[in-house]
Amino acid sequence: MSISKNTIRLVLLLAVVVIACVLLIKNGWPKAPNIPVIVPSTTMSTTELHASWRTSVQSALFQYDKDQDARVAEQTLLAMRVTEQDRDAHLALTLAFHTLAQSRAEGKAQLTQARAQFEGGK
Repeated sequence: MSISKNTIRLVLLLAVVVIACVLLIKNGWPKAPNIPVIVPSTTMSTTELHASWRTSVQSALFQYDKDQDARVAEQTLLAMRVTEQDRDAHLALTLAFHTLAQSRAEGKAQLTQARAQFEGGK
């Protein structure tokens, strides 16, 4: 019984592939991607975070009133950390600025409502 050259080549190729796979897996391949985790540099109590948020939002509103740049106000709000109790007011303000940035007619009314919600949440 003779073994053809093609059969020998196929067996050698399979052996090389199996050995390569074993070596790759043994050396930690495939590796999970390194996904950066953003960890706040400082921890704040809920009360401190709430106070900081209110001050930051007031500053963003003041800046918007001064320059009327809704995109900057929206981006400023998106960068803020928010307590659970402030989440609804924060979302309302962010969506209002997003609507204004898109030059949609309902943006001014939406911002008026969001400001009232923010002021009511003292």
